[in-house]
Amino acid sequence: MVGTIVVCVHNQQAPSDAEWREFLEVWRGHRDQIAGQIVYSAGGAPNARQREDSLAIIHQRSAGAPPTAVVTDSMLVRGAVTAISWVVRERIRAFRSDALIEACQFIGATDPSAVEEALEGGRRQVGLPAQLRRVV
Repeated sequence: MVGTIVVCVHNQQAPSDAEWREFLEVWRGHRDQIAGQIVYSAGGAPNARQREDSLAIIHQRSAGAPPTAVVTDSMLVRGAVTAISWVVRERIRAFRSDALIEACQFIGATDPSAVEEALEGGRRQVGLPAQLRRVV
């Protein structure tokens, strides 16, 4: 996390159940303090059951779902996020990786450089090379 912003990074595969449980523990521990969420995806995403588990926690929040920015260069993932936003009417939006500042503005992140550092750390953790554009 960066302050009250949850940071999540996916490589090309769906997260394992163990990885997803670890991610959900962050949500459980900070559920009502989370102000936004930023996700970087190289194409991977949680499976249907993992998404259900996430939504169960999110829907326990008195404030509802926080704004979520999905940062990806995958047109398929951006299209899926757009379609999901129409159906679930949650505050979720897809951004290309060169639009990190706009993604941070969407979720209310006040320190885009810290978010970028956290995303880069997550990219290394899941075996992806550094790729995001530097925040000015």
